Order: sequence, then C-alpha cells, then structure tokens
Amino acid sequence: MKNKFILWIDDMQNWSHIITSNLSILASDNNINLIVLPQLNGEDLKQIFMMHPFDLIVMDYHMEPFNGDVYIEQIRQEEHLDHIPILFYSQDQNVDLGNLIGNMQNVHITNRASVEDRIKEFVFPNN
Repeated sequence: MKNKFILWIDDMQNWSHIITSNLSILASDNNINLIVLPQLNGEDLKQIFMMHPFDLIVMDYHMEPFNGDVYIEQIRQEEHLDHIPILFYSQDQNVDLGNLIGNMQNVHITNRASVEDRIKEFVFPNN
C-alpha cells in the first residue's frame, strides 16, 4: 500500500472532515494509505515539513494571523519546497487568488466548492 501525505492548512477545519472521509474511502479502494494532517493555521511549518514527505498542501486563503498567500510565500521562499503542489482556495469569490500568488510556481487555484475534486486530481491522477 502506497502512502500519500496531505497537509491541510485551514483555520476552520470542521467542514473538511467530510471531504477527508470521502477521500480516505477512495484511497483505500485504490490501495493508497491517505494521511491528511490538519493544521489550524500556518504556524510551525518548519517542524511540520520535517515530519512527513508531503505530496500536496491544501491551503485556505482567509486565516489568522496571516492569510494563506503569506504562508505560501514562506513555504516557497524560506522552506524551498517548490516541488510540493499547493492547492489554494477561498470561499470568497471576490478574492483574486491568482493576483495574490503572482508568479509562484506549482500553486493551483480553486474555489472551496471544488476542493474535493481538485484534490482527487493530485492524489488519484489515473482515475
């Protein structure tokens, strides 16, 4: 069984549990051990990245004390983890996420309603 690690950074984790449950069922059916590590905000990122070889980072925009784009910049510039794809989302349709990330590579934008489908594209690329 292959392990896949997702770091999910969001200050409102309650809604993501349903998505995580759905993904875990699909992962099991595909002989994948899916480990999703929820993080309430972007604190202690350096220690977290030393724990697991993450395959994907799922990042909310609206968080405290900083918005997700600040944490993405930290991941890319300070931690030098350009190889890990980041799925960046917001429930606020008025936020221009593309403008916030500028030319940062390997950052993929979606809205909150599409997060589950977009995660599937990364975790189960052949389905």
